[in-house]
Amino acid sequence: MLFRDSATGVATTPRYVTDAARAQQSVLLFRDVRTAAAAFARLDSPANRRCIVSYTHAVAVSRVHQPLAPLTRETLLVEPVGQQSTSYRLTIPIPRHDVAVDTLLNRIGRAISSVSIVWEPASKDLEFQNALVARIGSRVRRALR
Repeated sequence: MLFRDSATGVATTPRYVTDAARAQQSVLLFRDVRTAAAAFARLDSPANRRCIVSYTHAVAVSRVHQPLAPLTRETLLVEPVGQQSTSYRLTIPIPRHDVAVDTLLNRIGRAISSVSIVWEPASKDLEFQNALVARIGSRVRRALR
């Protein structure tokens, strides 16, 4: 685990699965805000994003057993509401249908929430993601009171 020494607690939900999507969330709690901010910066770094893109592409190629075009990356609009926040969608062009992987990271105080959502086929509707992020943010804020 990337933050094994600095995180004071980690909680991960079971995978949520529907016909079109799979989602999972982890929340990491840190000793203090400074440590959480440093961890968020590492998660949100260009090097880490390149690593996620490379890994996601490699997994997709291994599953379909054929070359695939490069992933496209799109920034998702999620209102930060006074917190550090980043979110993006990686769309994987697979013949006959596309797959999209949404990554949403939020830092609220000394906690980081990471949500991964896989869409198949790719969803153009962000209502589910926005509602999910709002719920997660609310839960994390309540936990930190």
